[in-house]
Amino acid sequence: FKVHALESMDTLVLAAKVFARVAASAAAEGSGPDGVRRRLEGIFTYTNCLFHELPRLEGLDREFAQATVEESAALLEESWINREDYETSGMVALFEEGSKSFSRLVALFEMNNIDVEVDNPWDDFAKKRVPEAAGDEAEGLAAVIREKEIVMQCVVKEEITGVFEDDSSNEGGE
Repeated sequence: FKVHALESMDTLVLAAKVFARVAASAAAEGSGPDGVRRRLEGIFTYTNCLFHELPRLEGLDREFAQATVEESAALLEESWINREDYETSGMVALFEEGSKSFSRLVALFEMNNIDVEVDNPWDDFAKKRVPEAAGDEAEGLAAVIREKEIVMQCVVKEEITGVFEDDSSNEGGE
């Protein structure tokens, strides 16, 4: 499940964590499947939409979105179904409607997933100073930019940023 979720979208991992927490709290309370159903009902007061039905997914392949969530739910259930406490802990209630509950939970996260862009103060500085720099200052700025690029390549990978380089744009030595 984890490999599939990380390759697909991180929201699936969040949904799985909520499922695990719901089952664990119901098990700790001793309320089993009924406790899980009660907790899910409370969570789902905030959404009744399945992931692939979200208006936010306009223009995307809804069948693919639905298939991804269904596969994720099946993999998650498969990873839990062999546990001794699968039925008594309430985990069984998580999948009573197939992937529907999981899909609703993923939709809840997606509805609250707001893309945020933060202004980088370096951009303003670089746009003003770099074109005007000369001599030692220009060399110093060039060194800072090279070091920043090295750090960014080591620390921030494409998988983290979601920004993937287009290989075709590098053809021809650009």
